[in-house]
Amino acid sequence: MEELDVLFVENEDYIADIYSKLSINTSNYTFKIVSSGEEALILIKDFKFKIFVLDINLGHNKLTGVDLSIKIRKLFPTAKIYAITGFTYLFDTISPSVAGFDAVFSKPDAVLSIVATIEKDLAI
Repeated sequence: MEELDVLFVENEDYIADIYSKLSINTSNYTFKIVSSGEEALILIKDFKFKIFVLDINLGHNKLTGVDLSIKIRKLFPTAKIYAITGFTYLFDTISPSVAGFDAVFSKPDAVLSIVATIEKDLAI
């Protein structure tokens, strides 16, 4: 199983585009971007990722970011899993760790913060 650093799961094209254009594109780590939980599940059969960045609301897809986080946590218990959402109020009454997340970031403002967190996690 090939090891990559980061998997972004984001259904909004403009956010996915931001990920692809940020400094991560020139950093010393590898990443993939997919737009659905179903695509992510296919990828994790062939690749091992250290960090996952999951949009909570993946639009009309069958799997939400929460569903995906729970599945990923079972397969990769030591991976970092970050949620990115426009609905941070959802975590006012429930801890992010219940869904398997290490942290929750609010979009679109936190895109730069998530990149900084990834770089810190990977010690770049």
